[in-house]
Amino acid sequence: MLPDSPQIHHVEFWQSQVAPFLARAWAEAYATPDFKQSFVARLEGQLHGLYYAFPRGRIDRGNGTVFMVRNGINLNKQMPAKPQIEQAFEIQGVCEWEFDAHEQCMDEDAIAIGRSSG
Repeated sequence: MLPDSPQIHHVEFWQSQVAPFLARAWAEAYATPDFKQSFVARLEGQLHGLYYAFPRGRIDRGNGTVFMVRNGINLNKQMPAKPQIEQAFEIQGVCEWEFDAHEQCMDEDAIAIGRSSG
């Protein structure tokens, strides 16, 4: 079961964790060895402000032992299904899914990600 943990702001998490991770992963996959370091720096800078590009959500403790999975309904066939997400967070059978417009992707950011990675 999920332990209670402190709230982390989406933008802060994106900029400190996700953007650097994606930049390193994409550099490993696409950049030549002599270009990797500059590729990572450039791409991380481009990704820094695109925090609404990917499907996202949050898990809140609801009433009692029920968890609320609030999401923007942006999951597609290439992404983990709800049961996989529930299993990863160990909340199968004790959660409810709810649409939250605040969690939706922004088309402009998703398009910019495509340009940055292509």
